[in-house]
Amino acid sequence: LAETSVGLVCNSLARNQACYGNRIVSVDFQPGSSLVFQQSGDTVDLLEVKRLQTSALDQLTHNWGIAVLKAQANLPDALPGENVTFLLFGDTTIDNPSPDMRAVTVSTRIGSVDCTDAPESAVLIQSPTGSQVTMNLNGADVTLGSTAYLTAEESKQMTFAVVEGTGVITSGGTTRIVIPGMQVNIPLGGTDGLQAAGVPSNPEPFDYDKIKLAPLKLLDRPIDIDNPGGTQETNISTPVSVITTTPIPTEAACTPRTDWGYRYVIQSGDNLSIIALRLNIRTADLQAGNCIADPNRLIAGQSINVPRAVATNTPRRPTATPTPISIEPIGPNLRADINPIGYRDCTIIRWDVDNIKEVYFEGQPVIGHDSRQVCPTGTTTYTLLVILADKSQRTYSITITVQATCGNDICESGEDSYTCPSDCYVIG
Repeated sequence: LAETSVGLVCNSLARNQACYGNRIVSVDFQPGSSLVFQQSGDTVDLLEVKRLQTSALDQLTHNWGIAVLKAQANLPDALPGENVTFLLFGDTTIDNPSPDMRAVTVSTRIGSVDCTDAPESAVLIQSPTGSQVTMNLNGADVTLGSTAYLTAEESKQMTFAVVEGTGVITSGGTTRIVIPGMQVNIPLGGTDGLQAAGVPSNPEPFDYDKIKLAPLKLLDRPIDIDNPGGTQETNISTPVSVITTTPIPTEAACTPRTDWGYRYVIQSGDNLSIIALRLNIRTADLQAGNCIADPNRLIAGQSINVPRAVATNTPRRPTATPTPISIEPIGPNLRADINPIGYRDCTIIRWDVDNIKEVYFEGQPVIGHDSRQVCPTGTTTYTLLVILADKSQRTYSITITVQATCGNDICESGEDSYTCPSDCYVIG
């Protein structure tokens, strides 16, 4: 019943929105919000949601909570129809969902279910075809070019399983590549018992009988777990984890070099030799320093440790004739999701710039289509430095205005000892 309802009412969900799949879903909105989430088909913007929770199986109605979230993550604005999809079901909670999904916490409670056909509580995550998305889940960095199944039990462990495609997960300085039919486990701890507190385990086969019960048909790109690639001959009684067209790499315990204090994000077209050349180090040293088992299996969006900062390049658009070196940049369309903001609030600064050699945000190397979350305590100007192909520089800036708020220990314009005595107290 729940699957049918969600498929009908959440089909037209837009980017950076959440859809109320059925009546056993609860939502905590951000302070000051007047929105309600009452019936199947209701949608809200992710920025309005503080926490969303679906419910476990109702034994009387044989129904269970389902909700759908669609986020932009790191996908460029130029692709409005492409999103990363989060499908929550069972007794599952997601805290702090946001358009970029950079600091999300997921919790699933695994309890006894009398109905053998009901799935356990979990989250399905799917990226668009041909795209990799990056996010931070429970303190672990995740790059996904596929469909993943995730559970996170408080003070126990988070399990990250890949149903199709490839996933990369990093925690505690260790990175694991996860291929279809495999999973890794990360211990959870911290003050809420839900933050990554160790390194990912070596990949192991996932529980086929458990994952095949998940509502995979509700995803934007339905997955047949018995034939995830569409070409393999698979027996339904055989777990997909043992039927692969490529060998499963075996990884010894390895920790990337901690004395390399910079992170570089792999871009489309990169390989270790190119990156090593730009760093002036040996390719073998770069591979060993990041515990990379197979240098031919780098994934765009994956991050590695490097000994110094490496500015990223934005590829130029192909042209029929050579492009003059003085070509003008396209962009940068520097903007903020929310501006002005309240005191102690945050916003996301975004940019999209092409036809350039390098780009830096606040002095740190970034890519041409990217974003950063900022949480200024006062009105602050942020700078994007663009270096063109001829090595000339362009500077762009955006000012995030923090509105005056009584209680921030600053006596600001419009406040006095009568309207805001806590900030504008009189001595003597």
